[in-house]
Amino acid sequence: MQTSEKIACNTSINKLILNQAKAFSISPSQVLEEALLEKIKQKKELQWLEKNQEAIKKNNEELEIQGCTLAENIGQM
Repeated sequence: MQTSEKIACNTSINKLILNQAKAFSISPSQVLEEALLEKIKQKKELQWLEKNQEAIKKNNEELEIQGCTLAENIGQM
């Protein structure tokens, strides 16, 4: 995880959930950071796939025509 300057963030959470988290020594801030990082990663992956969808499609079509990948071709040499 990256270390950087932290800022305060006000948010609301169910009281029972927060009490249970405290009982298990779970840091809500840590969990929130981890969850946000995971969600950001997922969004970036989706964005990349959407941006490169056409290139991926063309590559897959080429693989179907060629019948194997470049790595497989090199292995056949």
